[in-house]
Amino acid sequence: MTEQPPKKRILFLSPAIPNATGSGWEKRSWSHLQALSTGAEVDLMLCLLPAQRRATDPRALQTAAALCRHVAVLPIRPSARRAAARLPGLTLLRRLPLFPGPLYDIENDTTDSLLPPTAYDLAFCFRLRSHALLDEVGRRAGLRWQRRFVDLDDIESQVLWREFLARRGDFGLERWLLILADAASARASEHDALQRADAVGVCSSVDAAKLGRRRTKAAISILPNSFPALPQLPEALQDGPARLLFLGTLSFKPNEDAILYFCAEILPLLRQRCGQPFAVDVVGRGPSPQVLALAQLPEVTVTAGVERVEPCYEAADVVLVPIRYGGGTRIKILEALALGRAVVSTTIGAEGLDLRPGVDLLIADTPADFAEACIRLLKDEALRARIAANGRARFLETYEAGQVQKNMMKALSSLMAQ
Repeated sequence: MTEQPPKKRILFLSPAIPNATGSGWEKRSWSHLQALSTGAEVDLMLCLLPAQRRATDPRALQTAAALCRHVAVLPIRPSARRAAARLPGLTLLRRLPLFPGPLYDIENDTTDSLLPPTAYDLAFCFRLRSHALLDEVGRRAGLRWQRRFVDLDDIESQVLWREFLARRGDFGLERWLLILADAASARASEHDALQRADAVGVCSSVDAAKLGRRRTKAAISILPNSFPALPQLPEALQDGPARLLFLGTLSFKPNEDAILYFCAEILPLLRQRCGQPFAVDVVGRGPSPQVLALAQLPEVTVTAGVERVEPCYEAADVVLVPIRYGGGTRIKILEALALGRAVVSTTIGAEGLDLRPGVDLLIADTPADFAEACIRLLKDEALRARIAANGRARFLETYEAGQVQKNMMKALSSLMAQ
């Protein structure tokens, strides 16, 4: 019998606990862990802030641990560069002298919670935060690796710049300057990854092209967001009003901005033009007081998280993605397509996904156009069914989790073989 070669060893650093039913970060981290564990022995190091450690879901941690050889939690904290002052202007004065220092520090000098000294074939860092901690973790714990891969996911400097452009009217001068300083810091960290990693990953060809225009020593890979194939839901059966669904992590600023924008700018137009009863369901963890206050609007309900999202989609006629800034690609769109629901999105909301406007989903970038797209889908059952069917077919072809993970491991295997 031919002896099988030993499995590769991979160190996986993640700023989020891999969780198939969690936030976008947690879902992407879970997809990575699933892929890595199919072809290698994986040691998982979770780089968690105090609030994350307090909110850890033991079930998610146990599920992730079942795919790993070892799991360790690296306690980190915001550095002095993240400190805030109560008096206006002092936060900027406190942070600027520390630029461009690290945003996060490891909490102590012990190695009790770290992994045993190991030589790895690959260090796989999910997000810039993990990469910024990698070398210090290696020094403290005696870890070594032959190749380094950094999954940027999205381009963080671009996300911060877009937030500045979209919300600059909401901020004073100090907040403007802090966002711009954070964007410059993120770009410096991206440059470090592009120079020091053997390869970097992003979730779309759009971001890959942007990175390709920078000076880089790293190869650039596209690691699409993905979602498991699920049974298609039947068409929603409504005895009452038609239902529009916004679903996402509401503590995530682009999501919070999106639903506040929808209710302020688009909802009044729907009231004027729809001509039929409708309701807006807002679902997600961590809603701010401003989002909770939307429930005072007669058409809107706000639900702060649910155990299962399928019933929310089952009741929905149309899924809303009125995103105005951010980066990467929206797992919420993939989820809606997988379950067979028609989507209305902004261009930025659908950015990086290989979806055809008017065929796989509807795209609208002004309040009037977004309201009109929603009305078209609500009133035209045949159009709604056709968009949903096309979107699901496109999802199965391009973004189904098993195929995406297989392609990712093929690329990583080639990297480790070099």
